[in-house]
Amino acid sequence: MAMGQAGIVLGLEVSRLARNNADWHRLLELTALLRTLIMDEDGVYDPAYFNDRMLLGLKGTIARPSCTF
Repeated sequence: MAMGQAGIVLGLEVSRLARNNADWHRLLELTALLRTLIMDEDGVYDPAYFNDRMLLGLKGTIARPSCTF
C-alpha cells in the first residue's frame, strides 16, 4: 500500500481489527492518505470521503466490547 501499488484492502470481519482502536484508525489514516479503498462483507468504502470514514469509525466503535469482566 505504501508503495502505491494497492488500490483496495480486502478484509473479512474487519470488526476484529476495529477492536484495536489504534490499529484501526492508523489503517483509516493510511488508506485515506494513499487513496486506497477498504472492502469488507458489507461494501466498499473510501476513507478519504467523510461519510465512508464516519461509517468505518462507527463500525470500529460498535465492534469494541463495552465492558469485560
